[in-house]
Amino acid sequence: LLKDKLVILMKKKIGLIAIGFFLTICLTSCSLGKTKVVWTGGFSSDQIFKMEEDSCMLEEANILMANYKNQYLKDYGIELWERSKSTQDYSLEAYIKEVTLSQLAKMTCMNLLANQQKLTLTEEEKNKIEIASKEYFNSLTKTEVNELNVSKETVKTLYEKYALATKLYTELTVGVNEEVSDDDARVMQVMQIVVSTKEKSDKVTQRLAESGDFAATANLYNEEQLVEQNVSRQDVPQEVEKVIFMLDNEQISGSIPAQGKFYFYKIVNKFNKEKTDEHKLDIVEERAKDAFDNVYEKFSKKIKTEFNSSMWNNVRVDFTNNVKTDSFFTIFDKHLGELRKSR
Repeated sequence: LLKDKLVILMKKKIGLIAIGFFLTICLTSCSLGKTKVVWTGGFSSDQIFKMEEDSCMLEEANILMANYKNQYLKDYGIELWERSKSTQDYSLEAYIKEVTLSQLAKMTCMNLLANQQKLTLTEEEKNKIEIASKEYFNSLTKTEVNELNVSKETVKTLYEKYALATKLYTELTVGVNEEVSDDDARVMQVMQIVVSTKEKSDKVTQRLAESGDFAATANLYNEEQLVEQNVSRQDVPQEVEKVIFMLDNEQISGSIPAQGKFYFYKIVNKFNKEKTDEHKLDIVEERAKDAFDNVYEKFSKKIKTEFNSSMWNNVRVDFTNNVKTDSFFTIFDKHLGELRKSR
């Protein structure tokens, strides 16, 4: 599905910048998270939702949507955008709207939680927000300001929300254990053959016994798209993990039945250090997310949200080619990235 590809692209691209943790906690949730949503009236023309005493305006969403769109156009070209508009599966425009709404809702709810915990920004942090807001707003052309319908105050408000939410996330994950062993995080480079029937499994077993040529056998029988890949313990069924993580380089497993399929593996490199080190960071970040969720989920269930669905459904990510802004997140990271200090 196109949506699955877009999720991968979003994580690869945006996950490296200041708001990466927001996408980690937003991509798997519905648009307005776990908050109690009420569809109702009484909105101003540019109000997307109300959350307790706070609200989110269309101008804020315009900034995020424009930056997301232009990041994609810059890195993947107009073809992805145009192709996604014609698909019946899922458009890039729809995905950008979904992520934007989810992110704004999560961020707003996190600000409410921060207020409850009496967590505030320092004067130094407020000064940095002022500097960042000025830098980003001054980077916009008059056409962009008019088309996005934004002001310096809009930018400042959005940066304030991001900053407080980022600070809250850091505070809630400060005690996370960052020790991960090489073996727990180990990533191996492997070749695989996956087949769906016992009959095919027997044929693969016979051919490997006769020829020992794993690559050629994979070309004949493998039913998955990939033959060569990097895998961690978390990437494979438990039955597979128990077998292949005991093998040495160049060793080949027998048939491993799991989840209705039959797996064969050849170990190319039983310890990919670079990928293992990267995976350690993923494991620590997952622990941080769990620590955050333990507090956030309980709080968010109590929050009432009023959603202006009729307005949002008519919003389009159809900015003209003159709207090229894509530096909102990098400017935040430049001035306020230290809020994501080491736990």
